Amino acid sequence: MAVRLDLGVATSSAECITVGLRAAAEAYVEEARIAWTIGAAGQPPRSGSSELRECQWAGDGGPLRARLDIPIRRGDSRATLFTHVGDRCVDRVTVPLLGANTRIKAHNTVDPDLHRFREQLLPAKLEKSREFETAVGLLFFFLGFHVDPLSALKGLGDAVDHLAHAPASSVILVIECTVGPIDTGGKIGKLINRSQQTGRELADSEVIAVLATAARRDELSDVEVEKAERGDVVVLCRGDLQELWDGAEAGKGSTEVVRRFRRDLEMARVRRASGRIG
Repeated sequence: MAVRLDLGVATSSAECITVGLRAAAEAYVEEARIAWTIGAAGQPPRSGSSELRECQWAGDGGPLRARLDIPIRRGDSRATLFTHVGDRCVDRVTVPLLGANTRIKAHNTVDPDLHRFREQLLPAKLEKSREFETAVGLLFFFLGFHVDPLSALKGLGDAVDHLAHAPASSVILVIECTVGPIDTGGKIGKLINRSQQTGRELADSEVIAVLATAARRDELSDVEVEKAERGDVVVLCRGDLQELWDGAEAGKGSTEVVRRFRRDLEMARVRRASGRIG
């Protein structure tokens, strides 16, 4: 590629995001520029650009390299960068800004780049259920929920893994986790019963049942997914968890998550009414 962004050296602070740039030859640098849009979730983005020939380029017989500081503001959650050579866009990347989420930023001080969290939320092998449960609880914490990690307490019998309370609202997520099939040991039926019991005892609250699995959607049984949908259970597969994590990094919070779950449940009801399930 003539000119491209090198995210391997990308960093961010409260004042700016520093991105790496690579160019195949000086001739490309003369014609290239970088443009960007930056902003907070739910707000109109700001835009800017810079001619790449104004950067300090260096190279030792190989590709030319440079760095560029792009100013950001407090609350910015995501930057989208575009590299142009002449009139043609040759590279485009979106960079989440850790500083947008204080909870993520604080956790990053003890788990650099959130390596362990990512490893446990999206495991390579579907075998460590307790670590996955912990990661799911953290995910909803990063999304702004107040999480009650029931699975961490011994002696609670068949309690769900987490209760997640949306702040400044009456919404409670009743969350069950599994690394594999979603109805192992009758998980779906048990979750439905627990969520209904919670709803009866907290009549003024909106209770949403959530079943999170580390498996991919195509690894799940259609029969089990249909059973969950019939019981008004939101099923979160590996791809859904990745989307929620991307949202947390982008500054989205509990309001957007609850809105998504309500929409998912409504779509499932429409499918049932029309005879289309799954």
